[in-house]
Formats: sequence, structure tokens, C-alpha cells
Amino acid sequence: MTIREHLFALTNTYPLERTDTRSQALSQRAEENLYYGYTLAKIEVLTLKILGGGSGFFAAAFLSMAFQGVIVSFAIPATMISLFIGGLSFIVCTQIYDYEDAEQLEKYRREALQIFESYDTLNFTDVTHTDFVSRMGDPDMENPDLKILEKIASTHGWKNMFYYGIPLPADFERIYVYQAERLSVNEFIKFYELVSTEHQKVKDEYGEDLFPYEFPLPSQWPQKFIEEIIDPEDANFKIGLEDLFSNYEFEKIYELGLISESTLELLNSSSLRYRSAKETFDTETREFREIYEGQTTEQRTQCDKVITEARATYQNHSAFKSLLGLRMKEVEAINLMHKRVLLDEPDFGNSRQRLIEVMQHCSELGYQNIEELRGSDAETYERARRIFVSLEISHQEVYVQSRIAISQRFTSARRPHVNTLHTAKSIMEQTIQGANRQFEASVGQRTAEFENLISPKNRTFDLAKLAIERDIRANLFPLDISF
Repeated sequence: MTIREHLFALTNTYPLERTDTRSQALSQRAEENLYYGYTLAKIEVLTLKILGGGSGFFAAAFLSMAFQGVIVSFAIPATMISLFIGGLSFIVCTQIYDYEDAEQLEKYRREALQIFESYDTLNFTDVTHTDFVSRMGDPDMENPDLKILEKIASTHGWKNMFYYGIPLPADFERIYVYQAERLSVNEFIKFYELVSTEHQKVKDEYGEDLFPYEFPLPSQWPQKFIEEIIDPEDANFKIGLEDLFSNYEFEKIYELGLISESTLELLNSSSLRYRSAKETFDTETREFREIYEGQTTEQRTQCDKVITEARATYQNHSAFKSLLGLRMKEVEAINLMHKRVLLDEPDFGNSRQRLIEVMQHCSELGYQNIEELRGSDAETYERARRIFVSLEISHQEVYVQSRIAISQRFTSARRPHVNTLHTAKSIMEQTIQGANRQFEASVGQRTAEFENLISPKNRTFDLAKLAIERDIRANLFPLDISF
């Protein structure tokens, strides 16, 4: 527990008599609402279980009818409907919470505290938002790992949380403070607005018939915003001015008491100064930037044009087209040879067909495996297999020899074109490399010229930002930060 959490625990004492009175009222109301010793939730669960069990019984009965051939057209859909109703009933049972049962209510409160304690044991004592995000993940996301109260509310709903005391007020505030201290300012504002809005809704509905929930206002963290933007140790800004003036709503931060009125005026005036300086910088550098971007785009277009033309010249070279044609002819020759050698030879085809017929005959005789063949059947199969294998080996040898011959013939035909194309490819690669080098050199020169042109403007803008930061520090440290 942090020092601030200890202070809240010591200085924010809850009226125990109101908590006890509320607990007694709930217990009395629960006793009055009992039906033959059962709470309404238990009756709902029992009803749903009976419905689910009955649906399961009917599903089994209808399924039995279907297997027996009785009313088949009705049994199958009736079985599906019964199974659906039964499953839905048992699922709904798990979503019913018995808040009128004292033991169950105490269990829900313990579970809520266990959710909090599982975070508290992560040893995040005195961890800033920045440190927390660096440990837990993406700094751009609203930290889902710190939504403790929201997780409790997702189970029970805000209404039941405040009405039944899940958790009780003192524990609720402890969790609230734990979350508030570890959220960024913007996340804390959303968190506070969510909790206060939901609490007010329940108060409007039930009036004073509630647990005495009270949680600290944002004004009890007067240093939170300043500590988030400025490091108190060295007084350096943690974020840039653009982020400061773009990401925070100063009016809302002031209304919630996180900054003083003088700080609000300082931030608003500093924002105006920054926007004015930035607008001046953008205006004075816009013409230079447009010229630079236009020249860079034009040079990139010219470079791409040279590269495209070089590739087109290479692909249109006579050697390239000749090699492409030879490759197509080689593939065609291989396909024709393959068809002739392996498919069109009658001896090979007949031996294959004979082996197939023998195996089919053996299967008709009841044999399951080749190893089971006996007598004349085994001899017939072995003779057919040997003829097929012999012809297959012969034809494979012919195929390989023919494939080698085709490859050698086309390799010889490609050789003069390959040498010529190699020279053409080297020319293309040199042209592309030269175009890229020329583009990079030209862009480097243009970039240096552009930076020289806007360098005085950058210095002026940087000095304006430093002056704004200096004024903010000079005014905030005495007012908002104490060492």
C-alpha cells in the first residue's frame, strides 16, 4: 500500500453505523423475500434446472423414438429443440447471482477483493503511469490491466455493486485510490467520470437506501498533472509541447481540481504562444518545403522512368526472347517424350493393365493383402508384377536418356544467347544502380539545401519553445510542486 493509500485509509473514515444499518436492512429484506426458505434467485435456478433436466429427458425420449423408427419426422427436430432449451437453461443458471443470500453475498465481496489483491501483489507500489506502461505494454492503449472496478462491474453491474456493497465502501475506496494513482491524467478523468456517473444513477434510483460510498475527488491529487508532464527531479519536460497542448483538455482538468486557476491561465496562454510560433514556422517554411517535396518527387519519377526503361530494354533483347522461346520448346519436347515413352508404349500399358486385372481378381477371391496369396494365385501375381517392373525399369531408362539428350540439345542452343544476355543484364543492372546513385546524391544535395534554408527558422522556433517551457517551469514549480 502506498503512503497516499495509507493516508486515505486514516483520514477518510466511513460511518460504520451506516454500513451496518445498510447490511442489516439487506438481511431483513432478504428474510422477508424468502419463499418457503428459498430466495428468489434460488427459485429461478431450481426452475431452470428442472426445465433443463426435463428438456434432456424429452430429448432422450425423442431420440429413442427416432432410432426405433417411431414418428421419425417429428423426433429429430424435437430432439434438437429439447437439447437447445436444456443447454440454454443450464447456461442461464450460471449467470444468476443470489444477492439475497448472506453467504453468497459475502462470497461475491471476497471475489471482488481477490481481483484487487491479484493486482496489488504485482508489486506496483509507487509506480508511475509511465513506468507501469513500460512494464505492461502499449502506451497508446487505455490500460486494460488496471481496470479493476470495471472488471467487478462487468460481473455484477454497477447497480448491484453499489446497492449490495460489492465491495464494501472502505474496500471500494482502497481499490479506487489504487487505480487512480496508477492511471494517466486522461485515463483518470475517464475513470472518475465513469464511477461518479454510475454511482449517481444508483443514488437517483434508490435515494439514501444505499451503502455510504464516498470516493476521493480528483482535487485530492493536485500534483498528478504536473508530475505527469514535468520530471520533479530535474525539472525537464517528459513530453513535447505539441503533445502537451494537443492531448490534454485544460478546462476539464481545471474543473476537476487537478490544476489551479493560475495554472490554467498559464497553460492556455502558453498554448496560444506555441500555436502562434508554430503557425509562423509553418508559414515561413511552407514554400521551401513545397519546393523541396516537388523536386524530390520529380527526381524520384525520373529515376523510376530510367529503371523501367532499362528493364524493358533487357526484356525486349533478342537473346532474352530467344531463350524464352527455347525454354518453351524444351518443355514441349519433354512433355511429348514423356507421353511417348511412359504412356503410349503398348507393351508397358498392357503389362500395367494385366497387373491391375490380377490384383482385382485376387481381391474378388477374398484376399486382403498381397502376402496372403498362395499357390497359382501367388504365381500369377508374381509373374505379372515382374513383367510390369521389368518394362517400367526399361522405359524409365529410355525416359532418362531421352531427357538428358533433350537437355543437352537445348543447352547447346542456349549457350550463345546466354553469353549475349549476360552482357545485356550487366548493362541493365549498371543502369539501375547509376540511376539510384544519382537520385540519392541529388536528394542528399536537395535535403542539405532545404535544411540550410529552414535552419534559421528552426532555431527561432526552438528558441520560442524553450522560452515557453522555461516560463511554464518558472511558474509551476513554486505553485504546484513542493520539494
